[in-house]
Amino acid sequence: MKYKEWLNIWLENYVKPTHKIRTFDLYKQTVEKKIAPYLGDYDMDELTPITMQRYVTEMSEKGNTRTGKGLSSNSLNGIISVIQSSFQTAYRLGLTAAYVGDKIQRPKAREKNVECFTAAEQKKLEEAVMLSKKQKLFGIIICLYTGLRIGELLALTWNDVDFEKSEISVFKSCYCGKFGRVVDSAKTEHSKRVIPLSKQVLKILRIMKKVSGSEYIVSSNGNPVSTRSYKFDLKKKEYVRKKINVSDTFVGEVLMGTLGCYISCDDYTRECLKEYSIPKTFNKEQIAGLVKLIKANVKIFNQYMTSEKNINTNCDYSVMKILDSALWQEGCMKNKK
Repeated sequence: MKYKEWLNIWLENYVKPTHKIRTFDLYKQTVEKKIAPYLGDYDMDELTPITMQRYVTEMSEKGNTRTGKGLSSNSLNGIISVIQSSFQTAYRLGLTAAYVGDKIQRPKAREKNVECFTAAEQKKLEEAVMLSKKQKLFGIIICLYTGLRIGELLALTWNDVDFEKSEISVFKSCYCGKFGRVVDSAKTEHSKRVIPLSKQVLKILRIMKKVSGSEYIVSSNGNPVSTRSYKFDLKKKEYVRKKINVSDTFVGEVLMGTLGCYISCDDYTRECLKEYSIPKTFNKEQIAGLVKLIKANVKIFNQYMTSEKNINTNCDYSVMKILDSALWQEGCMKNKK
């Protein structure tokens, strides 16, 4: 059997019935664009470890058909995962004499330097958004104070907000599929959560709801907004770059919810920092105070990171992100009292 024939069978009968729509679409796109054109005409038993490793090397050098350059290690690892999964099923069904997917050597991931907002930059960003009076952009502030991913933000409806309890329920996410905007359940069970809201965010949400003509919190002319449209709209807003003098990367990182290397420093967190005599403004003294707090409670952090619950959810939080959650929760409780 040709590998491309098996890939089609595998996608339709083993991936589609058991995975989320988004995962299936991603796998199918990977197969059609990156795997089948290069390996599809091989018979299953012709795909030896050396053949597949040569393919990985070729992709790392010139796999990007648009630029002619190599694919990133993250993209390559995604392709390898699809190949390995397809071969695992084939071997289990007796379609191959041996499982060779585990012989593929994965590329070494390159560490990425993550830049974070300073407190002053965050304040400027908030001011720029509020001055713009663009309701759609208020979502930036909601993300800053709740840690929502952009897909989670754009999937929120007014039914997800409990103004009485000052909470917002996050149980779904949206993404751009092959045929447009798709709303699906949260990526994992761990992603489902209820987030307490600060007074500042509640105030913004109330303003948005008064003039909203949509069931969705973030909308455009009453219609839901896609992730692709939202990102593009942010990038074309010159005032974001001119007024706060930061790059598109800053905005993208915040909206994607990937800033896990430092505390968020929202109202609740700052309130708690005061209790520990740690400066509320981003500076060397604040960093030193946070590190000191971590060292004083290192056993607690280690217990959390190695707890059974944490391991079972395959969750890998940085120590600083755990500290951020702890400070935020303590500050939130003090605020409610």
